[in-house]
Amino acid sequence: MATVESEMKFSSRANTQLKFTPLVSGKDLFLKLRTLCDLLEITLGAERSETINDEYYDDDSSALLKSNCLLRRRTLSGKHLITLKGQLSGIGAMGRLDRMEDEFECSDEDFRRMLADTVLVKDRMRSLGVYLSALGPLRKRIAVKNDRLSADLTTDVRQYSLCHDSFHYFAEGWHSEKFGEVEVERIGEFIEVDAKLEKLRKALTELLGYAPSTESKVKKGIEWISRRGRDLHTVHSVGFDIVGFSKEPAETQKEMIQTLNHSVKKAILSIRGVESGIVLYLPTGDGMILVFEDRPHLVIAVVREVQQKIRRHNEQSPRLRILFRTGLHSGPVFRYSDVNGNPNVAGNGINLVQRVMAAGEEWHILASHEAFECMGNIDPDTKRTFHSVGTHKAKHGVAIELFNVYDEGLNFGNPAAPSIVPAAAQGL
Repeated sequence: MATVESEMKFSSRANTQLKFTPLVSGKDLFLKLRTLCDLLEITLGAERSETINDEYYDDDSSALLKSNCLLRRRTLSGKHLITLKGQLSGIGAMGRLDRMEDEFECSDEDFRRMLADTVLVKDRMRSLGVYLSALGPLRKRIAVKNDRLSADLTTDVRQYSLCHDSFHYFAEGWHSEKFGEVEVERIGEFIEVDAKLEKLRKALTELLGYAPSTESKVKKGIEWISRRGRDLHTVHSVGFDIVGFSKEPAETQKEMIQTLNHSVKKAILSIRGVESGIVLYLPTGDGMILVFEDRPHLVIAVVREVQQKIRRHNEQSPRLRILFRTGLHSGPVFRYSDVNGNPNVAGNGINLVQRVMAAGEEWHILASHEAFECMGNIDPDTKRTFHSVGTHKAKHGVAIELFNVYDEGLNFGNPAAPSIVPAAAQGL
């Protein structure tokens, strides 16, 4: 039987931009929500967890998607639920989305019969107010594995269902990074004005990092398929590596890393401000890699500030002298979810900065040609600090054109030539 579905949807900002924003787990989000609900005098019930496997079907021309409809088969607790959703009837109060839906249980055999009978599907969609002029043979377009945490939400005027979804897409042998969404659905007749729910909606957006969304999971999934393999972003990477780190006792290593971390954090704040724009911070054991997505012209200033802070530290604390080398590179990275489900990046933008850095010694700041073009070839003052040292044969035979970045007058970098053998002498 057709019913009206009304929901408010919020997408984690960790999915909508490259900036490194870890996805909040359902458990962590509910802890915050309980505090907010207590303050707003909203009742948030006991949490329920479940794993949901969804499959979305359409024809090759995406007729359902183009009509803002969907056909979904959901596997939950051993049962198959078929859901057809009609067109959105518009965005209502508080960003609410309304549409007609038809949901029923279906055996595998009956579902196969349904996929083969597009007339039956068109008739069911017509009962939802959707008139499809043409619908080709239906096939599975994308699958979703979703870990859902949900609870009942009760205000003064109405009860709702609130859920947090953490999910991956699967299609054509590929799987996506992890995405996160929050949905608030109504139970019973929806009340147009609910002041407490409106306050919670604002808190989700302004305090918890979730943006209002009108896109269905299937639409996001099809967009992911279309950009898969092309979802590359050019970033600007800085690698710091403490020289002689492994020879020090564990307690000294800890002090070194903490001192370097503190200096890097203060340098970024000083040069780039509170909105630092760091994509991510990757610890490497004996140092770190910082990845920036914007303002490459400030990278050299950040590195200079870090060196100055560490040199001052060494003068004031001779017991714990820190010597490090630096690598710079600009290149592409792609996003993925790490073992904890948090967004991360990998690719040549990360790999090559490590190979550039490995060619240096204490206080060296070595840069690739790509880094020179993005970070150094900006103004005359910065450009003169980049000194070409030739092409170096790095790990796996990769040839990298290197620059030594230094300014003797400012005690910045190391003017000594790095001990590399030009690639030309190695037969490249």
